[in-house]
Amino acid sequence: MKLSVRLNPLLFAVVLSTAVMTANFRNEALALDSDSDSPASILAPNAVKGRQAEVKLQYAEWAKLKPGAFSYGDSSKYHWKEVPAGLEGVRWSRHPMHAATLRFEVTQPGVVFMAITSRFTKSGKGGDWEKELVTLNELQEKGWRKLSGFEGLHNTEAGVDWIILYKPCVAGEFHSYRTEKYVAPILLMR
Repeated sequence: MKLSVRLNPLLFAVVLSTAVMTANFRNEALALDSDSDSPASILAPNAVKGRQAEVKLQYAEWAKLKPGAFSYGDSSKYHWKEVPAGLEGVRWSRHPMHAATLRFEVTQPGVVFMAITSRFTKSGKGGDWEKELVTLNELQEKGWRKLSGFEGLHNTEAGVDWIILYKPCVAGEFHSYRTEKYVAPILLMR
């Protein structure tokens, strides 16, 4: 018995182009692992424009990250104490004090960089805010990865060390994250 299959040329072209587009998208994401286009190089001072996402912040403003800069937009109580050399001058999303949720929309595709505190605590008397908390493991399950090479970001608030994460994002994504009671995650943009 001989089996013969006829392919519709138009259908074949659509399937092939879809496969190529999917492979290109995957290759673009995988390119982040190469030395010349690593997440660290995208955030570096001499970074090539266009690989980092553009975002629209909610309830925050952009400020320049540098030692001595105030950590919150409405208070001079805390400031950035240590900033790794590669992060000086980076824009960061500064929230009012005790505004603990970071909210943003991706307007142009690319890599998003987010710093979170290492505390992940449920302090105080509790409340509905605890339902909003997301852990490092949950963030990693959502595609966020730790960025090495920029350790040492600290402010003067006792016990607050910052972990930098990154994630390739597409336009139209909306994100809302809360990792502790009082301090919101921050975005970092070159």
